[in-house]
Amino acid sequence: MDNFILKTPGLMLSGDSTEVVNAKRDSKNYITQLFGEQLPAIENGFFNAHMSKGMMVNPHWHTNTTEMVFVICGELITSVFNPFTQKLMTYRLKPGQVSIFPKGWFHWIVSLSDKTHFLTIFDQPTPDIVFGADLIRSAKDVVHRAFCVNEEEYAKAIAPIKESVIFGPPKGCDMLDGKEDPDCNDAGIQPAWQAPHYGQPQYGQPYYGGGYAVAGPSAPGYGAPTPTYPYQRNLMNDTLQAIEPWVRSSLQEAGDASAEQSLREAAAVANLIARGCEPAVAHQIVESWFKK
Repeated sequence: MDNFILKTPGLMLSGDSTEVVNAKRDSKNYITQLFGEQLPAIENGFFNAHMSKGMMVNPHWHTNTTEMVFVICGELITSVFNPFTQKLMTYRLKPGQVSIFPKGWFHWIVSLSDKTHFLTIFDQPTPDIVFGADLIRSAKDVVHRAFCVNEEEYAKAIAPIKESVIFGPPKGCDMLDGKEDPDCNDAGIQPAWQAPHYGQPQYGQPYYGGGYAVAGPSAPGYGAPTPTYPYQRNLMNDTLQAIEPWVRSSLQEAGDASAEQSLREAAAVANLIARGCEPAVAHQIVESWFKK
């Protein structure tokens, strides 16, 4: 932020993200915004979005900013194409959870519930937006020349795309007329990798009730509250099942490797997974580092 903004006599450090409408389909699906134009002192900027079940923020990308999706209420799916792995990374988010769209990465959002409310927060005061619809509509000649796709058939197929709308699918589409959208069907969701959502620890519950008991001064009898996790058993099972393939693979490949190196490789895989890598990809990356 330029210092002169902070030095102006009429400096404002508060704004209303509900006043300026960026896009509106109906009373249940609309986006408002708060960017540098509304609040010059802001250093980021965000969309304040409301969507109903089955609705979608259509595919697009940003040339100048990274985006973070933060869910306030409801449930949604975010999808982003990873240009390095050439794979689609899909995450199902609940309130309080977030996902990231790196700068320049193609992405979209699908609402899984009515009254879904979320923020898309940018690291720039105003994002540039390139809509996938604009590329699709302008690429008839290119698609024909590059992939030998019949130009007339392609033009007919994309004829319904008449503008770069933010919300999809369009009104009258079968997906909103009693038919289930495959991307919104739980059975069809194949997330790249997502840690289970286990909620926040609770305090004051008996440690013998299945929760996580802390040893030492915070354990029962020491007068301090004991944190417990209602789904601790699920957490243990999910965690052990998730890591089992990599444990077995590491044991098979260990050979003459030292215990120190084996531990280092396992920790490196865990670190990459925590950064968002798919487990298989993380394993391959670490293997390449220590390849004999």
